[in-house]
Amino acid sequence: MPGTAIELIALMKRLIRIVFCIVTVATPAWAGPYEDGVTAYDQGRFDAAYVLWKPLAEQGNSAAQLNLGVLFEKGLGVAQDYAEAARWYMKAGERGMRKLSTTSR
Repeated sequence: MPGTAIELIALMKRLIRIVFCIVTVATPAWAGPYEDGVTAYDQGRFDAAYVLWKPLAEQGNSAAQLNLGVLFEKGLGVAQDYAEAARWYMKAGERGMRKLSTTSR
């Protein structure tokens, strides 16, 4: 019996290590669309960043709105459009000001 208990403990330790390795490797896949957009931007895949950030920006995510402003201002992955850049910058600024005014009270 003692040999069986030791073998069971060793097996459990191996299983815990395997689960830890799987979780560690899979964690980057759990990033959300905003983070995936940042990764795409950093890799120079600006069109992919746009596709990931646009729905978030339309839902009111001020960071995504700001980033769309940058894409349009510089013409990264989209046609350069200063008016569209200004529109996204304004949306991000308005959202930021609302957050600031509600948290400063």
